[in-house]
Amino acid sequence: MIELYKKLPKESFELILRNIAVRDHLREIWHQYASYGRLEARNFDKIFEELFRFFFRPFELILFNERIVKSIIPIQDIFSSRELASAYSEFMESLFSHMRLTFQLFSEPLVERTLPEKFIEEWREYLRRFEAMREIPYDIPFALPENAKNYLIDCLSHWNDFLAYYGNYRDMMKSSFTKAVERICEFLEKAEVKSFEEFKNAFQDFLTKEFDNLLRSKEYLELQEKLFSVLFDHIYCLRRFLELLIENNPASPFATVSQIDEAYKRILDLRRKISELEKRIELLEVEICSRSSKT
Repeated sequence: MIELYKKLPKESFELILRNIAVRDHLREIWHQYASYGRLEARNFDKIFEELFRFFFRPFELILFNERIVKSIIPIQDIFSSRELASAYSEFMESLFSHMRLTFQLFSEPLVERTLPEKFIEEWREYLRRFEAMREIPYDIPFALPENAKNYLIDCLSHWNDFLAYYGNYRDMMKSSFTKAVERICEFLEKAEVKSFEEFKNAFQDFLTKEFDNLLRSKEYLELQEKLFSVLFDHIYCLRRFLELLIENNPASPFATVSQIDEAYKRILDLRRKISELEKRIELLEVEICSRSSKT
């Protein structure tokens, strides 16, 4: 699948895999309904994760910033023994690795992974070749540039607000999905659905109606506004903080966004001046030619 991923547009490739996965989950649920004549809301949990990846991914990518923020001020390293914490961390990683392998040994023959899960596993195999080593001084707060510390403090403040709003946002989406699932389960108990297509269409109808109401609700719009506002504030403060770190690092070979913006501004200004000079030269050439013709 990696070769197919290289050839297809990323969005199209993922959309195909997600659609196939959702359809497979629905078929599995339909077989359970056809066999037992009833369903429970928890049968639809896998579909929730597949359907809303496009909603949650932008925020989950931002959640990676937590690693950056925590690496800036490693509080655990400051207040605990580095050697003891490192040894404990290695022990826990070894224990979890052993438990994970044991679980996979018993579960893999029984649980078949979906196409997106198989693709992600192949992608992880590529990423496992790379390891990131870090060693951060414990007194990093005092080493920060004077003009960067306030951006860091604001970044941490906005980050806490973002986590709270994002938790509420995800809970709101999950609640609406659960309501739609409960209604489809009630519908299936009363109606006679005889084909998978009827079952799939009914599920889509209930899901669409529930989320139409959610997306138009005042609570959702207000929460979305707060979420994006605090998210953009966090991104701006984090970006400015990292830019200032780069500017104050004499070994950094990278230009900051501010420096690039200034360079583009200078280039545009020079283009304008060159254009004006070209027009003046053309006028002078015309004037010289007219004078020479008269003489």
